[in-house]
Amino acid sequence: MNKIINVVRLSTPDNVKKSIKNIVDQLEINNYALTYSKEAVKLFSRFINEERKNEQIYISTVRDAKTITNIIAVKPDLKIVRRDVYSFRLKVK
Repeated sequence: MNKIINVVRLSTPDNVKKSIKNIVDQLEINNYALTYSKEAVKLFSRFINEERKNEQIYISTVRDAKTITNIIAVKPDLKIVRRDVYSFRLKVK
């Protein structure tokens, strides 16, 4: 769990970077994040693949009649420690 997770690359579009920044901000404060950006969730999930396999971060989709909301949650006994705008570590509370 000492690994730094960086969730963007240089080629990431600016609008997706902004959505990912909002996701990381929400995760840092609430331990969960809500977003409507399908591209941001797809890119975010690609970089946290190992954490998803270890069931440290969960991603779920809720479909409504008009919208699709993506929910990203961190395991309750973990917290996110921000390293940079787009990078973080998972630490035990």
